[in-house]
Amino acid sequence: QSISPGSVDTDMLRDALPDDAEPPPALKVEDIAGAVIFALGAPKHVQIHEIIIKPVGEAHY
Repeated sequence: QSISPGSVDTDMLRDALPDDAEPPPALKVEDIAGAVIFALGAPKHVQIHEIIIKPVGEAHY
């Protein structure tokens, strides 16, 4: 099982950018937490193998 987030607005992301750079579209930490809660709260008969969550506007690779 995995949760694969796109860019997430964290100190790590902000520190990686040059001071004058426009920040990329980014998810909030709460968005990822919501996905984890969803996966953990799934009924026992449901298997969630993977969740890919990206912010609107992030490039698709």
